[in-house]
Amino acid sequence: MGNLKLLERRFPAGLFLALSLLFLLLPLASPFRNPLGFQVSTTLTVLSLVVGFLLLSGATVRSVKWVALVSILGSLSAVLRIPFAAIPSVQPCTFLIICSGYVLGPAAGFLVGTLTTLVSNMALGHGIWSLYQILGWGLAGALAPALRRLTRNASSLRTALIIFGFAWGYVFGLITNLSFWVYFFNPSLESFIAVQLASVWFDTVHAINNAVLLGLLGPKTIGLLEGVLWGKNRFN
Repeated sequence: MGNLKLLERRFPAGLFLALSLLFLLLPLASPFRNPLGFQVSTTLTVLSLVVGFLLLSGATVRSVKWVALVSILGSLSAVLRIPFAAIPSVQPCTFLIICSGYVLGPAAGFLVGTLTTLVSNMALGHGIWSLYQILGWGLAGALAPALRRLTRNASSLRTALIIFGFAWGYVFGLITNLSFWVYFFNPSLESFIAVQLASVWFDTVHAINNAVLLGLLGPKTIGLLEGVLWGKNRFN
């Protein structure tokens, strides 16, 4: 009975995730084999992914403390982002999103990434890019818990965080660059490569920023969050 209820809660999320695959394949149909059709297909795909992940996250709410922590961390992450917006690709919020996901789990990680985008863009400006930022930061938080299987002590935790954070600087750039490529270029492999190459410097700054912050503050931040949530640090 419990499994059936869980399935019912997760069914809408699965439906939207399945729709994202359908929308991704739209350009194969002749009416969508043009730049406008590609824009529509990409937008619907990303929107469906975001809605699907949000519904999946909402179906795994655990406790009042969990909800409160997610809300606080999402707001704090947004506040961290705003003062650095004038410095291209310096994104201290990514570090906090990854730490949040590592401790609180995939659902919380995605929600913290989503809140970061929604709240900070109220000051910085919303647009079609917001969907791609939600996906980029949300996935950073959602995938961070996978690092728990690779970390057996504080040293391995620091190393895993640095590698993941550095790599995610480029993954985030790859995802968010899609909004620029799809709407301002005639979609092609050549234009895609050109857009990605043009952003390498900015992605590298983001990657280094992530690695430095996670290396210096990641283990301490994770220990603090674990203490608040469980009353103890995993590696103490």
